Amino acid sequence: MAEVHCFTSASFAYLDRARILWETLRRHQPNWKLWLCLADREPLGFKFDPSRELIDGVVRLDELGIQDLDRWIFDHDIVELCTAVKGPMLSKLLDEGASKVIYLDPDIAVFSDLSEIESLLDRYDIILTPHQLEPDDDFQAIIDDEIGSLKHGIYNLGFIAVANTDHGRRFAYWWRDRLLQFCFDDIPNGLFTDQRWCDHVPVFFPTTHILRDPGYNVASWNQSRRPITIEKDGSVRAAGAILRFFHFTKITWAGQVMLERYSGGRSEVFELMKWYNSRLAANAVAGLPSNWWAFGRYSDGQVITRAHRCAYRADPRLRARFKKPFIAGPGSFVEYASAIADKSIDGHSQPAPVVADRYAAFDIRPGGAGNFDHVRLSADEVILSGWAILYRDGCGAPAEAVLLELNVAGSSRRVVADRTERPDVAVSYKNDELKMSGFTAVVKRQAGMNVKLLQAFEGHLYVCPTEYVVP
Repeated sequence: MAEVHCFTSASFAYLDRARILWETLRRHQPNWKLWLCLADREPLGFKFDPSRELIDGVVRLDELGIQDLDRWIFDHDIVELCTAVKGPMLSKLLDEGASKVIYLDPDIAVFSDLSEIESLLDRYDIILTPHQLEPDDDFQAIIDDEIGSLKHGIYNLGFIAVANTDHGRRFAYWWRDRLLQFCFDDIPNGLFTDQRWCDHVPVFFPTTHILRDPGYNVASWNQSRRPITIEKDGSVRAAGAILRFFHFTKITWAGQVMLERYSGGRSEVFELMKWYNSRLAANAVAGLPSNWWAFGRYSDGQVITRAHRCAYRADPRLRARFKKPFIAGPGSFVEYASAIADKSIDGHSQPAPVVADRYAAFDIRPGGAGNFDHVRLSADEVILSGWAILYRDGCGAPAEAVLLELNVAGSSRRVVADRTERPDVAVSYKNDELKMSGFTAVVKRQAGMNVKLLQAFEGHLYVCPTEYVVP
């Protein structure tokens, strides 16, 4: 197994993107061994045949040696899980004898030869690429890019390369152990999945190489300093360097908005986007239910809210009491958590599932859209239901969380709403990702209380113009 091994980690929802990664890797690195670390399971009636894919093998979650697997999976949302498996998968490939291991995110496409990475791994043990290579001078770019990197990590872990050396394995085991315990999207507490951990790497592991070639890991977050050009011979360059790979992250909304903001009026980057969208269509996954993820629902079909996951992973007593958290029914974790949420969301008891203070450090920006479709009043309670999305430049996207800001008698507090299905919103905005854009919450009735909608996304709270005043 002494060849170069390259893996990606993904759920079935990103299989179309992964196929583009594999076809471009096969074009430029035909001798690399390609792997999928699958953070998912097949739905009923869907058949996934790895022999029909451009890869050498698939590693499933139960092959990674993770203890107490079901409870560990439950701790993570889909992004957290797909990043948390990277450390165990890296360690597995090194332990099985791979001489060099490279990770690439599934939404990356390779545009030219990557053999330089192989050569660098003969001299260095670890290779990282920073989000930015030079300072920005535009105020908005400083906020979006430089401050964004302070929140999400200096290095983009859509790429990492590791040699099978003493120092390389020591890093892999360290990263594996941290991700098994602390791979969460929790920016206020210093975590952003696998990335923030690697801010330590150049200090902890001095044989690390920082790859500063602007052609590697080009993306929306560095377009302000790495403009794309297409030469007469068809070759693509970034800031004058040969484009090695482009990271098409969140191209259905946030990524496209950022590219439009920093393209400088040039059209070349949108030629790449047009090509990528055509390849997505050609690689569409047939027969996969919309918004499928095997670990996104309880056994009775209820959506597992982020509040429930946060509560479960934070309390050892809950983990000991509910050893099978995905199972619904009498005496289950979801029954318990839902009952606690009903009591705590109006502030009458200690909020177990999640507290809005988690978002206290987020700044507030415009950009949300939503509505209170249904409001039911009783003598003591207000039940608020509706929908909320992020909306900018004609594009809609789901938020990470929907919050209600309750303002009454000069005081203010926030609560986190439960997410619900709104397929009508997805149809209206022609975006399947918006299916879970509904929300519902029960709060204590107080006359004159003003209720605002806020949406959390990547360290910001986006405010909706819609408000409701309790009579």
